Amino acid sequence: MSTVQTLMKRYPLLSVMLLVPFTLVFIMALFSLIIEIILPAVISFWLAGWVYTVLVGQPWIRNIYEPFWFIRTG
Repeated sequence: MSTVQTLMKRYPLLSVMLLVPFTLVFIMALFSLIIEIILPAVISFWLAGWVYTVLVGQPWIRNIYEPFWFIRTG
């Protein structure tokens, strides 16, 4: 392990260039998870709250100030 550290200290640009593909794959996977799963789920819960308030006849202004009013916190 110390050999790798000394090589990395001696050639920092090469070390970073070798690490970039691995970190890029990690970041792309993380962003893909956020954009394809988490963000649509949050938006669908928010939209479901809007549709519920319209169908039930409650004031829709609550959705602006408390977008996730149907989830109990605390």
